[in-house]
Amino acid sequence: MKQTLLAAVIVGLAGSAAIAGSPEPYVEHVYMEPPVVENDWEGFYGGVTGGMQSGDITPGPFTFDATTYGGFAGYNFQQGQMVFGAEIAGQIGTLDVNPGPAFDVDMLLDAKVRVGYSFGDALLFASGGYSTFGATTPLTFAATGWNAGVGLDYAITEKFFVGGEYVYRNMPTTIPAGFDATSHGGQLRAGIKF
Repeated sequence: MKQTLLAAVIVGLAGSAAIAGSPEPYVEHVYMEPPVVENDWEGFYGGVTGGMQSGDITPGPFTFDATTYGGFAGYNFQQGQMVFGAEIAGQIGTLDVNPGPAFDVDMLLDAKVRVGYSFGDALLFASGGYSTFGATTPLTFAATGWNAGVGLDYAITEKFFVGGEYVYRNMPTTIPAGFDATSHGGQLRAGIKF
C-alpha cells in the first residue's frame, strides 16, 4: 500500500514538473462586435410640434400657406425592431389665403396610426388617419378628411427625442360645402417618452 501511494505521488510530481516546463497552451482571441443597443420606443410619449403647411382649396383656385404649432401625444408598442402605435396631434396658428384674407387657425387635429422601424437611436415611421381643420376671422371655414405621412424620430437621450415629419392631408368635406382642401405639411417635433 505504501509503495502504491509513493508511486502515485512520484507520478503526480513528475507530471506537474513536465507541465510546468512546457510552453503555455495556445489560446485564440476572438473579437466580437458589441451588440447594437436598440432604443426602447414602447410606451406613452408626448411633446411639442410646429411647422409650415401649404395647399389648395378648390374650386377657386385658392392657395394657402399656414404656420402652425401645438402638441402631440401617443402610445407605441414595440415588437423587436417593429414599432406600432397611435398618436393625436393638435395645432393652432395662422393661415394666409391667396387671393383672400388671413385666417386664425383655431384647430388642426390629426388622429393617426403609425408603423415604424427602429434602428439604433432612430425610428423611421409611416402614418395615416383622420384630420379636421377649423379657421375663423374674418370668415368661418372647416374641413375634415384623411392624412398620410412619413417621419423620423431620433432619441437624443433615453427619454428625449427630436424629429420631423411630412404630412399630406385631403379634406373634401367642408363648411361651407362644395370645396376640397388639400395640404402638404412639414413639421418639426420634440418629445419625451414616459
